[in-house]
Amino acid sequence: MMEAKQPEYNLRAIYVRSSVMSMDDGFDPTIGGQPLTGQFRSHLSSYTFRELIIPLPDGTQQKIRSYEFTTSFSFRYQTPQTDDKGEIEMKTAASIGVDFVSSYERVSTSEASNEELEGFGKTAALVHVWPYFREYCSTAMQKMNLPATLIPLLEVKPLPATTKKIVRKNTKAGIGEGTSPATQRKTTPKKIKEK
Repeated sequence: MMEAKQPEYNLRAIYVRSSVMSMDDGFDPTIGGQPLTGQFRSHLSSYTFRELIIPLPDGTQQKIRSYEFTTSFSFRYQTPQTDDKGEIEMKTAASIGVDFVSSYERVSTSEASNEELEGFGKTAALVHVWPYFREYCSTAMQKMNLPATLIPLLEVKPLPATTKKIVRKNTKAGIGEGTSPATQRKTTPKKIKEK
């Protein structure tokens, strides 16, 4: 019987680093039936390494090798407006932005390469913070009196066989895009490593 591979990272915490909500002065959220298009996107903003020294009750100290990944999310409602020339253009009516930090303890004593950290941040870390983004948007929309758009679940699926050949050096699988009738996702497929 094969033993399960020990994960390299243990999740320590997920928290909001920064957030912003704004609404255009000309948009009134109390008027129903307005044509709105919801768009959202996400990307890995940064990752950092920290060594934490934690004092224990017995007087000793514990060293934790921590990696923190900051993932930026944004959502906006756009509405069509007629400009001075009579042409219709899309204008942002309301927007929500939030940066989530996911903090992990690295179990392995080996150093992680930038390629490994970026790959982890764009895959596993994204999967971990995605539910927090969904909940954050739902709550923010209620507070802003905006119509509720449910951010879709993040669907993980393999890349097509033709794509696998092209990216074989870096990865063998990917995260697909989520879609919903009320939203349009502006991201590229994320890549993950097969074990």
